[in-house]
Amino acid sequence: MKGVVFLGDSEVEVRDFPTPEPGAGQVVIQMKVGGLCGSDLHKYHSSREWAAGREGMISGHEPAGVVAAVGSNVDNVSEGDRVCVYHRTGCGYCVECVSGTPAHCPTGGAFGRTQDGSHADYMLTEARFCLPLPESLSFEVGTQLACTAGTAFAAARKIPGHAGDPYVVFGLGPVG
Repeated sequence: MKGVVFLGDSEVEVRDFPTPEPGAGQVVIQMKVGGLCGSDLHKYHSSREWAAGREGMISGHEPAGVVAAVGSNVDNVSEGDRVCVYHRTGCGYCVECVSGTPAHCPTGGAFGRTQDGSHADYMLTEARFCLPLPESLSFEVGTQLACTAGTAFAAARKIPGHAGDPYVVFGLGPVG
């Protein structure tokens, strides 16, 4: 399969990689869309030293696609399901993970930063990070649900208030 690697200094390379195979609790996603995030631009423009520390890791953390292979002990998705994938990973056992905030897991990571990401033909992930993507939503929209929309929703949940209350959002980026 093909995958994109950030080399630093505004250069990328398309490389050949072995197609991943799922282990217990894992699935392989056939990528339909791998979004490009503002944070990817930071990696793209990063130094060669930073990129070398990633040792040829596949970039991308906004995945949407179809489940192509399912490992053992997976019951939340099936082969052929349309999914988007949460961009942050966690251990699943610490207080942050069991409280629903795996982004704060002390041993967690992110696709394209700590493990191979979505800018490839296929991506390996824990099945628990897969979110169903209804037919009524495009894969392009799916790439935004888990990262951009999820980040904004997590922030909005922290605001005290009730349905119908007015809010103002200030910000300079795509999330607000």
